[in-house]
Amino acid sequence: EEARLHEEMSIAMRPRAAPGKEQLQAAE
Repeated sequence: EEARLHEEMSIAMRPRAAPGKEQLQAAE
């Protein structure tokens, strides 16, 4: 779960350049 937290933080810090990841987060 820690890895997922890091990923979420990375996504939040990163600009919207990964629609695939955003879709995954929206699905969750």
